[in-house]
Amino acid sequence: MRKIILSLIIIALSFEVSYSQSSWNFQNPYPTGNTLNSVHFADPNTGYAVGMFGSCIKTTDGGFSWTSLNTGHNGVYDFLSCVYFTSGSTGYICGGGGGMGSGLILKTTNTGNSWMQVNPGPNYPIFGIFFVNASTGFAAGSFGRIYKTTNAGNDWSVQTVTGANLGPVFFPSVNTGYVSGNDSTIFKTTNCGVNWIKITHAGRSYNGKMYFINDNTGFSCTSLDGLKKTTNGGSSWFVSENTRIWGSVYFLNQTTGFISGGNGEMKKTTNAGQNWVLINSSISGQSDFYFSDSLNAIGIGEEGLVRKTTNGGYNWSGINTNVRDSLYSICFSGSTGYTSGGSGTVLKTTNSGLTWVAQSKITAATLTSLALFDIDNVTAVGSGRKIIRTTNGGTNWISVTPGNYSSSLNSVAKVSGGTAITVGDYGLIMKSTNYGANWSNVTSPVTTTLKSVKFGDANNGTAVGIGGVILKTTNSGDNWSQITADKTFNDLNSVYFVNQNTGIAVGNGGTIIKTTNGGATWVQKTSGTIEDLTSVFISNSVCYATCASIYVYKSTNLGETWEQHYTGTGSSLLSVFFNDANTGWICGTGGAIIQTTNGGGVFIRNISGEIPDRFTLEQNYPNPFNPVTKIRFDVPDKNQVTMKVYDILGKEVATLVNENLRPGSYEAIFNAGLLPSGIYFYRLETEKNSYTKKMILLK
Repeated sequence: MRKIILSLIIIALSFEVSYSQSSWNFQNPYPTGNTLNSVHFADPNTGYAVGMFGSCIKTTDGGFSWTSLNTGHNGVYDFLSCVYFTSGSTGYICGGGGGMGSGLILKTTNTGNSWMQVNPGPNYPIFGIFFVNASTGFAAGSFGRIYKTTNAGNDWSVQTVTGANLGPVFFPSVNTGYVSGNDSTIFKTTNCGVNWIKITHAGRSYNGKMYFINDNTGFSCTSLDGLKKTTNGGSSWFVSENTRIWGSVYFLNQTTGFISGGNGEMKKTTNAGQNWVLINSSISGQSDFYFSDSLNAIGIGEEGLVRKTTNGGYNWSGINTNVRDSLYSICFSGSTGYTSGGSGTVLKTTNSGLTWVAQSKITAATLTSLALFDIDNVTAVGSGRKIIRTTNGGTNWISVTPGNYSSSLNSVAKVSGGTAITVGDYGLIMKSTNYGANWSNVTSPVTTTLKSVKFGDANNGTAVGIGGVILKTTNSGDNWSQITADKTFNDLNSVYFVNQNTGIAVGNGGTIIKTTNGGATWVQKTSGTIEDLTSVFISNSVCYATCASIYVYKSTNLGETWEQHYTGTGSSLLSVFFNDANTGWICGTGGAIIQTTNGGGVFIRNISGEIPDRFTLEQNYPNPFNPVTKIRFDVPDKNQVTMKVYDILGKEVATLVNENLRPGSYEAIFNAGLLPSGIYFYRLETEKNSYTKKMILLK
């Protein structure tokens, strides 16, 4: 829990701009692969969990199944730290984004179907929220601020009680409450928040989640001293359980409680913390849990983890037990796709990724690359020169590894028919002409590690690797020569050719190079990043490049210029594949598989926390444009906002915005790459206002 809280603070105080909508959705783990920080139930069946990058999920069947909710704050720097429901329909989420004015308190009155911001004025990120009844609630956050509402969140007052960051809030009764912070401080009120006094530290370094079973008896998770207990309202504390660092504590009643920690253990007490008994030791990664009754509980945590117990915590089953091994390669043929990764993992889908089925493992090797000859014939290569293949669509896999080696195979590519080339460490090149059943070594001109290989047609192929090495073949991989006119000495990690002549390679330090003569010469392009680029894919003139972070880079003019787009996941992105310019998938660390059906662009971002005094819609820029333009607009108060684009005949061609926006200035991005040249109109509508402007697409 300490790691999570510190990460929240670092993110919160380091950035100022946040995106509010992403076009990518999780397919694995489902419904999210982002770390979840807090869980709370409105009733035994209806529960909510929130977390990083604005993740919010909901269950209506006691936690057996979950769906994602859109709060309007699933942005790159948005995090949701705590959720609390006061009734079956009314609930609150607190969190933050970047910099001053980015703190969030969101409220729903319709079971999470829509959320409105009820902020206590400009503030820094908020880490804890608690309601003592339907009207009166408290929140705490950065720089010692404690917020209070007495009218269900419509208005808030604020007190600053310390310079330290405050987090967990707990009220055992209407008048008595506690707030803990990251410098071991605990503040207490006995008059419903009118005054707060600093009380004795519970433990060293910081105090985490708390639970009080009455006004005087409570527990606090500390970062160095285990679980501490007080029986005199915090005047003094003593050790309740210190064999581990415990991150979360919860009590069913005055005597029965539970604690869990990052080491994967859960313990239970039936005598108010005098003794604790180990009941489970296999719940690693769990950051919070909530008991809806004495038997049923939900645990949440890292990489979207959701677990459920139906026997009081003794046994837990994974609800989203999706594969969490890192995935290094993904490829599709129509609606059938495969992805491979760590520990011999191979997943398959036959419905465009709506469901992924784990294939039987026949190796523990990391499978770094896939070649999909057709939906039945697939070959995967990986560490230890491991090669496996299937000829019946994954029903059976067999190993065809040509001996035992310490070197690894890093990439495999279909040439034509059943011919494939694989490359790896020490300049290794091998070729198969029978769908990967047999392989023969090919003479390589280098001993440098090769990271990626791709063919533009049946004869012409390119391999790239460490130190910017580039190799080329013109005879289906039988012979290779080194290209000496390299434009970079950075490692090249991936290469893709859209035809015989045109290809793009990407690598470390944001390197992007392009060739239009089959790889004979290369020209460096500006990526706009210094991050390591991991994978590249081209669909007609639209290009995508992933990096070892949360972004995907997109070009709509065959790699000449690139834009950064946010994906909505905290995973490092390792491989990208598109069926067409709009429908594609990316896989990465933590088993992440995300999909887009609209080209993966972020349509809207918040560019200012300052509250405008009126609605405005600016002229798009540039105008005329080809094919991307930006549209800025101002929203002075909370409002449902839509922005649509129409052609000259009045036909709707795109929806750029359709969400409940908080006050601020926004920028919408319109990509008209698939539309013909002409005059278009964009229209901004709210509940009381509408504005229309003209723009010209000139290709």
